[in-house]
Amino acid sequence: MTDERPLHDPIASTLSAADDRIVMSEWLPPQEGIVPRIRIGRRWINILWALPIGAAALVLLIALAQSLRELQSVQAFIKEYPGIAGPCSTGKRPVPSTLSRFAGSCFSFWRTGSWCSLPV
Repeated sequence: MTDERPLHDPIASTLSAADDRIVMSEWLPPQEGIVPRIRIGRRWINILWALPIGAAALVLLIALAQSLRELQSVQAFIKEYPGIAGPCSTGKRPVPSTLSRFAGSCFSFWRTGSWCSLPV
């Protein structure tokens, strides 16, 4: 009785054995890795530069905002327009216009993929 089992892979019998060596002329020389970059507009900016510069800019903007808050004219503006929405006739709390504009721009960015269609 012959025990002929079907081959697991019918193509296996037609394949040749692989070489046991590496042909160095076919390999690329070792290369160093690159730091990730982000694209802003048409420019690619290295993350290692963007993170510390962005953090420093954020600290400067916070310091500027705090110093502006101490100005008499800014304090008068904040006292006149405190940013708290008053009651509306429906009894529901109204959505501030800046929040609705921001939400609208986010949804338009999500829909179109560009910030060109900001709501006015």
